Parts: sequence; C-alpha cells; structure tokens
Amino acid sequence: MKNNNFGILTEEMYNNFSENEIKKFLIDKKIKSKFHPVKNLEYIETNEKNVDIISGKLYPMDDQFSKKFLSEVYFYLKSFMKTSHIVNLQNFIKNFNSNTFGLNKEQTKSTGLEEFNFIFFNLKNADSIKLINDALITYGSRFEHLKETQDTFINALIHEADILKFYLLGKDEFFNRKLLDSNQLLINIYKFENNLIKLISLNSQFNFEIDTYFTPKSISEIIFEEYLDEFESLKQLQFLENKLSVKLNQKASFIASIYFFFKDELDLKTPKEKNFREIVNHFYSMDLKRIKLSDSSGNAHTKRIKNFNKDWVKFQN
Repeated sequence: MKNNNFGILTEEMYNNFSENEIKKFLIDKKIKSKFHPVKNLEYIETNEKNVDIISGKLYPMDDQFSKKFLSEVYFYLKSFMKTSHIVNLQNFIKNFNSNTFGLNKEQTKSTGLEEFNFIFFNLKNADSIKLINDALITYGSRFEHLKETQDTFINALIHEADILKFYLLGKDEFFNRKLLDSNQLLINIYKFENNLIKLISLNSQFNFEIDTYFTPKSISEIIFEEYLDEFESLKQLQFLENKLSVKLNQKASFIASIYFFFKDELDLKTPKEKNFREIVNHFYSMDLKRIKLSDSSGNAHTKRIKNFNKDWVKFQN
C-alpha cells in the first residue's frame, strides 16, 4: 500500500490553519469523513411484517479518520517491522524443517497442522487479541478471524493521535525504535503480524484452507475464475502456471506443445486456439501470433509431451 498521505499536511498549514480549516482539508482529501453519531440505539418491533424501527438520539455532525487512511498508516508502521518478521520466519521455517526431517509427506503435513493450530489458538487467547466469535472458529475460516483481528488493530489506530498527526506531517524521525518498543498497540501489532506471517507460510505450504484475505490469488486462480467454463479444472491451469514460471518456457513452440498436450493427449476441456492464445498473451505478457506445430518441431514436441506426461502424474499427487 502506497503512503499517499505521508506528509500531506505541511508545517505551515498545521501552524496557521484553524482546527476547522484542517478538518475541512482532511475531509476534502478523503482522509476524514463526516458522520452523525447515534447513541442509545433501541430496536422497536412493529405490527408490520419484517419492519422494525431503530430509535436513537442523533448527535451533531462529527468527523473521523477513514478506514482507508488508517489502513495506510497501519501498513506504513508494519513496514518498520518487516525485516524482523522475515528473520523470525526464516528461523521458524529452518526449525520446522529440522523437526520434520525424515517424516513422510502426510506426517509432515500433520505436524504442520499441529503447529498452525498451536500458533492460531495462542493468538486467540492472547490478552491483547480477542477474536470476535469463539463459536465460529470451529466452522469458519481461520483467516477470516485473523483478518477481523487485523481490522481491529487498524481501527484502534484512531486513538493514536500522535502517530496520526506525525504521519500527516511526514515526520520520519518520530517513527523510530523507541516508539515501536514503547507503544503498547504497536507491540501488540508486532506480535500479531509476527505470528500471522508464520500461519500464512504454513498454509501456503500445506493448503489447510483457501486464504482469500492475505494471500494474493495466483494467475491460475484468476484465469479459472474468469474462464470457468473453458477449462477442465484449476489443476490444469496450475500446471500451466508452473511450467510458464520458467522464463525459458515462454516461447511459441513450448506453448504449442502444452496446448496440444491438454487438448489431445489428456483430452481435457481447453479453449479454442484463439482464446487460449489470448489468455496466455494477456496473463503471461507474451505476443503469440498463432499456436501451431511446425513441421520441424516433431522430435522436440514428442520429447516435451513425454516429459509433460511424467510431470502431470507427479502434479496430481
């Protein structure tokens, strides 16, 4: 996330503008938004079917920082923790690999799940982190709960007046190690993000659940969602993405071989040549004019098909 609003408020503006002028400036920049506070809400049942009345006291118009701005500040603060988080993750992976050395695939995944649950429930039970609905944890997405927790931290920044002020003023010197070590909210954010990155890593390795909150969608997932009716399965596109992740494979002869491998060798549902070519060109930044086998590609094509068959069998497991 870009730091679009870091330093957007100049010293001159801060010193010379009135409080209302600063508010108006921030509202105009969509850093703040206006709203009517409502208190003492009461739900009143009526005789009409499916109609209730919400009663409450409407207070004068107020303003608050937008969720988008608070998220921007959150990820700016998180950037100062990145190096430490990466080192801790590397050590975590190293220790995990050492502890699972000699185990088979199923045993390693089982150990990974135990580690995942241990970290997750330790986070859930931490005094500084309260997940919203304990009853849903058994049935809902773990990452949904983690995103709710992250959002709670993001929203909590609204109470950190100095952090928000010095961010708007662009005061680099304010955001130092002393702040990170002394501010309790930032300490809690550090602990949360430090464990979140481990959970993301374990889930990426073992696919415990689909993470739509923290892990960007792969090219294959995006294509499959957009062209659901034109491909046999997501696995087919994951195989294609795996092959085209090697830059040397991004050439016309290779694409032709894998296209006819899907279409003829495996007899999988595959788009027509024109559509397949346009998809590959768009998502892999290629410039194919046509997908076809040339007369001179016989032996090379046969060899590629043979290798694809071997790799496809491994890819299914």
